[in-house]
Amino acid sequence: MKKNIIVLGGGFGGLRAALSLAHDLKSARLLDRYAVTLVDRHECHVYTPLLYEIAIPPSQPSRAISEDRVELRFKRILAKTPVQFLQGEVAALDLARGDIHLAHGEELPCDYLVLAPGSETNYFGIPGLEKNSLSLKTFADAKKIQTTIAELFSKNPAARILVGGGGPTGVEVAGEIRFNYPRAKVTIVEAMPTLLTGFSPRFLAPVVKRLRQLGVEIVANEAITSVAKNKAVTKTKREVPFDLLIWTGGVKAPDFLKTLPLKIEPHGRMEVAAAMLCLPQSPDLKIAPMVYAVGDSVCVYDPQTGKPMPGVAPAAIEQGEVVAENIFEDILHAEGMKQKRRRAAYKIKEHPYILSVGGRWTVAKIGPVVMTGFLAWLFERAIEIDYRLSIGA
Repeated sequence: MKKNIIVLGGGFGGLRAALSLAHDLKSARLLDRYAVTLVDRHECHVYTPLLYEIAIPPSQPSRAISEDRVELRFKRILAKTPVQFLQGEVAALDLARGDIHLAHGEELPCDYLVLAPGSETNYFGIPGLEKNSLSLKTFADAKKIQTTIAELFSKNPAARILVGGGGPTGVEVAGEIRFNYPRAKVTIVEAMPTLLTGFSPRFLAPVVKRLRQLGVEIVANEAITSVAKNKAVTKTKREVPFDLLIWTGGVKAPDFLKTLPLKIEPHGRMEVAAAMLCLPQSPDLKIAPMVYAVGDSVCVYDPQTGKPMPGVAPAAIEQGEVVAENIFEDILHAEGMKQKRRRAAYKIKEHPYILSVGGRWTVAKIGPVVMTGFLAWLFERAIEIDYRLSIGA
């Protein structure tokens, strides 16, 4: 029987791990002994950097992007690869035995497991927030916001939009709304002293300038503490009225990870070794499959600051490549094709970061260089094309 390599989650890291592993196994002529299966609850891989463009419909329909730039079907991506795709919801994980139980009843034994479940919206227990807001985490979320905004502005072009959270997604959403609907009143409320916490001041300055030019109101250092219908209240008792609240203020690891016998940091993410191997709760705990993890649900600490690194797509992709390399080394060693295993380690580095703030006005930081405007937008487009080519989409 073939040995099974199961990848749970088809985001940036999980998909890259599956594709790289299948390529390596094919090159080594080991596909008759090992099978790679990608499991995801959805039928499509989502290119999340463009979700905000689906969520905010342009005032001119001819400028709308096609949905197939954002939703990429797994079966199409994997059609010419040895990776098997299985759509399903995980009901239970038995890491001691190496079994995965899916909600529709199927049981998957695995010899190697890659956990890449992504993240979920974090409402931080704020009363009324989840009930009275829309989040932007999935393609379905984006479509719901799209429909709501279209209906809202058709009735009231001067509608009040409150964006909760001044991270990258919040900035993109606020800029895009104000660019397309200039009569709208758009406010960003951010709990930290500035928008884009952790980003370079040289990157932040043009972003803030652009938002103010568009007419976006920025309320910083004000955490939302409660939400009722059409009204948010901050920590200083300030009341912010709204017709629509879009919550982009945080994410968290899926709750089911806490039920696994793995080492979890205080915020619920899995702690991993440099090779992206999951760590057991106690040294004497035996875990049947080799368990790796990548992406948003993983906590990787910056060796210089000691702080956990934020989850971004380029990092997840690199982690997927590291995991694929290490599993392949394990397999070569097990097959007697290599005497010594060489462990690849994930190394933290600064990636280029890019942000669109209304239309095609974009700011990009590549190393020490910061560029803005249409040239930065072209760079963003080139990255998208390169990514699609890398996964065969």
